[in-house]
Amino acid sequence: MSYTIYGRPGCAPCKASKDLLESLGVEFTYVDVLALPKGELAAFLEKGFKTVPQIFWEDTLIGGLDDLRRHLTK
Repeated sequence: MSYTIYGRPGCAPCKASKDLLESLGVEFTYVDVLALPKGELAAFLEKGFKTVPQIFWEDTLIGGLDDLRRHLTK
């Protein structure tokens, strides 16, 4: 299983998402959307993402922090 968290610095739900996965020993990749090259950031925004975190499991969008919590309790 592979998780990816798209977030930004100073985002409390982004940090909580990272902390949650770390506390469970789950490996993940964190992507700072503000550090993305402009083209990649534009592609991210074109997909309709307006808020962070946006969390994926493999290639499936889970959603935000609350959605991650529900996903992990399944």
